[in-house]
Order: sequence, then C-alpha cells, then structure tokens
Amino acid sequence: MKSKSLTFPGSQGQDLHGRLDTPDQKKPIAYALFTHCFTCNKNLKPIHNISRALVDQGLGVFRFDFTGLGESKGEFEQTNLTTNIKDVQTAADYMKEHYETPALLIGHSMGGSAVLNAAHNVPDCRAVVTLSTPSKPNHLTQLLKAKNPEVNESDTVTVKIGGRKFTLSKAFFQDLDTHSEESDVASITQALLIVHSQHDEVVNVEHGERLFEQATQPKSIVTLNRSDHLLTSQQDAQYIGQLIAAWMGFYL
Repeated sequence: MKSKSLTFPGSQGQDLHGRLDTPDQKKPIAYALFTHCFTCNKNLKPIHNISRALVDQGLGVFRFDFTGLGESKGEFEQTNLTTNIKDVQTAADYMKEHYETPALLIGHSMGGSAVLNAAHNVPDCRAVVTLSTPSKPNHLTQLLKAKNPEVNESDTVTVKIGGRKFTLSKAFFQDLDTHSEESDVASITQALLIVHSQHDEVVNVEHGERLFEQATQPKSIVTLNRSDHLLTSQQDAQYIGQLIAAWMGFYL
C-alpha cells in the first residue's frame, strides 16, 4: 500500500490534513472518502485497518482529520456537526479537482452522520457506508450529559473523552438538535450500506436498524457479531473492508 500525506483548505479556511492510501502497483478502481468518529482522527487504528483492507481490494482511500483534530488546523471548540459536514464537502471537492470524485463516502459513528448529510452535495458519489452511526446526532448529547449534567445548561462545558479533555459550547449541542438524521437518510439517493455491531454499548444496534427503516432502496444492513463501537479488532476491521469492497462492486 502506498500512502501520501495531503493538505487542503477546510470549510473554515484552515488547512486540513489527510492521507491518501492507494494500491502499490495499479490505479485504484475507485476512491473512497473516510471520516472518523467524534474527537478521533484519521490515524485511529480501526480506520487505518479498514482502509488497508479496502486498498487490498483495489480501492483508493482518502482519510482526513476534521477541523481542530489530529493534524488539522483550527479550533475544535469552534466546530460542530455542520462544520464537519462542510469539511466532508470540501474534501470531496479537493478529491474531484486533484484525483476524481469519491465514488464512496464512509463515516464512522458521528463521521457517519456527517457523510449522510454531505452526500446530497456530492452528486457523483455512488454509495454511502455508515459504521456504528447513531440514528439521530443528538444521541451524543445524551451520552455526554450522562457524565456531565451541565451539558446544555452552561455556555461551555469541558468533557473527558478517551483520557483527553475537550471544551464544547452550548451552540455545539444546539447544532446537533438541528440535524434530524432520520429525515436526511430518507432522502439519500445513493446506495446505502449500514454496518453496526450487536454488541455496541455506545450506540446500540437499534440505531442502525432505525436508519435502515428510514432509508430508501437500494439499501443494505449488516450486523456484526462481536465488534465494539470503535471496531478495534483487526480481524473485524479486515472483514469490514472486504465486505464494503464486495458490496461496492455492484455500484461501480
């Protein structure tokens, strides 16, 4: 697998950092744009492992850090789901200008919420994949409020996620409330694959089932038998990559 570091302007003007993975000896049969989960980054091991599995199947994968996360510039405190959606759109535009429009959008958890919303503005995209994605983005509010009762009550709140502290504004949570995932997924025109684990304790499998119910054809759902929310098993990540590539073959 060849890997290339790329920088492009994000939706708020700051430089975003991405990595393009491609097969060693041949041109990719298509490109995928891969977005990470909330407060994560493009180098999260499961994302790397899934990307490698997709590249092994002949796809090129562009994964990038949202504004204010990973190696991307900007202030995380000034971001929200709307800015993430715009970052996806600018990343797709960058791919279209310098390589080709991504045929596939993949989003993990809240990254799935971003690609479901952004897909409407990437008309040449043929398919969308969500991994462990909530049926409504404000599920995140409920998760954070369980440990931080002041969420939505004060102007800012500092939360601890994965051992790191992040400051979120009231506007961040208000923005989540403006996005109704179920109505957005219903208007997706691309083929949709929903992947969700039966043992996801962060976003339970009923979220994936609700997304599937709301979506229109063509749509597919696969429930995993043992994965956790972050898809940390390398074996599971490899299976997911192979699964996506096989499913995507119908739409290339």
